[in-house]
Amino acid sequence: MNNRLVLSIILAIAVIASMFIFANLAKPPEKNTGGKIIVVDDLNRTVILSHRPRRVVTTLRIVTDLALTFPSLRRALVGVDDSFPKTRFAEIVYPRIKQLPTVGNKKYIDYEKIVSLNPDLVIAKKQQRALKGMDELEKTGIPIVYLSLETPEDYIRAFQVLGNITGNHERARLLANYYSEKISLLEKRLGDAEKPTALLLFYQFRSRVFAVPGKGYIQNYEIMLAGATSLSYSDEYPGAGFYTIQLDEIARLNPDYIFVSSMKGDAHRYVQANITGNPALADIKAVKEHHVYPVPNDDQTWDMPTPRWILCSLWMAKIMHGELLGDINLTDETIGFYTLFYNISHETAYRIIIERLMGISVEKTGDGIHISASRSPALITRAMLPNGTIIYVNETIPYMGSIVINGYRYVWVKLYWWPEEVMIRIER
Repeated sequence: MNNRLVLSIILAIAVIASMFIFANLAKPPEKNTGGKIIVVDDLNRTVILSHRPRRVVTTLRIVTDLALTFPSLRRALVGVDDSFPKTRFAEIVYPRIKQLPTVGNKKYIDYEKIVSLNPDLVIAKKQQRALKGMDELEKTGIPIVYLSLETPEDYIRAFQVLGNITGNHERARLLANYYSEKISLLEKRLGDAEKPTALLLFYQFRSRVFAVPGKGYIQNYEIMLAGATSLSYSDEYPGAGFYTIQLDEIARLNPDYIFVSSMKGDAHRYVQANITGNPALADIKAVKEHHVYPVPNDDQTWDMPTPRWILCSLWMAKIMHGELLGDINLTDETIGFYTLFYNISHETAYRIIIERLMGISVEKTGDGIHISASRSPALITRAMLPNGTIIYVNETIPYMGSIVINGYRYVWVKLYWWPEEVMIRIER
C-alpha cells in the first residue's frame, strides 16, 4: 500500500472521528448524571469520577504537556512526571510546575508518592500500565485514565476525554478543530503535489546512533501529511518503537530530504557531524541538495507525539513545498499555536520562539549588537549595512545596521532550517 493511499485512509478516519467527536462535544456526555462523570479511556476501561477533579497527577512528559492545554487541569495538578517540569518551556508556560512533586516517567512510577498526594484523578499513558506499581495503584480505587497519544486520531479523542472530565467541551472542540483545519489545509494544498522521499532520523545520544520510527509511529504520518513519502513507513520497521539504522542503510534508502530529531535540542550538531560532513553519505540526494534539517525543538522535539506534532507537519511542508504554502508564515502559525494551546500571551509565545526554539540571544555592547544562536548557524539577512555586507551571528552588528521602530531596534535573522526570516527586537 503506497503512502498516498495510506494517508488518504488516515485522513478519512481522522475526519470521520473528528465529526463524531464534535457531535458528542456539542452536548454533555450522556452518562454524566447525578454529579458523576463516566468516561471510557484508551484501554476501553470505564472510569467513574465522583466529581470534577481537583487533585490531578500526570505520570509522563507528554501527558503533563497535554494537561497544560486545559486550564482547569493545569490548576488541579498536584504531581507530575519528572522530566517535563525541568524544561524552560514548562517553566515559561506554567511557572508553578517546578514546585510540584514528581512521580515517574516512562520507566517507572512512584506508587507510594502518588498515593500520598491523595489525587482524585491520575492520567497516564496507555503503555505505562505495564510498569511496576500500576496494578497496586489501580487497586487503591484512585481513578486512572489511560491515553494512547500515538496517532492524530488519539489526540482528537484525548481532547474529547479531557473535555468530558473537565466539563469544558468548548475548549475540547476548539483544540480538536485546530487539528482538523490544519490537516484539511495541508491535504488540499499538497494532495496532488509531487511527493519527494523523506526520512526522519532520531539521534539516540546515549548510544550515539541514529534510529528511524516504526511504521506505527506518528512521525510517518507527519511526513506523509507534509506531502512526502516516508521511507520508514515500511514492513522493514513494523509496529511501534525506534529501529537503529546504519549509515549504509541510509545511503541505500537515498532520501530526498532528511530530518534529524534529538530530545536534547541540539540536533543541528548531529546534522553536521554525522550526516552532511560524513563521507559515507556524501552521494545521497538529501546531502547533495542541502536538504538535511534539524527538527525544531522548544525543549520538546516537534516530531514527538505531543500537542505540537501538527506544527512539525506544517514545518516539513514549508521546507519541502514552500511554493505551495507561500501565504503561510510559520512564525505566525507557531505563535498562534502557543497562544491557543497553552493560554499564553503573544509576547510570551514570541519569547519561546526566539529563546527556546531558535536559541537566539541578543546582547548590546559598546560597539553594537551581538547576536548568538546556540541551536544552529544563522545569518543576519537584513541588517542593512551601508556596504551590503552579510553578517553571521556571533559577530557584532554596528548599530547603524539595525532598524528603529517605535523606539526599539530590530534586525532580521535567517536560520537555515527555518523557512522564513524572523524579526528580533533588541530591548531599549
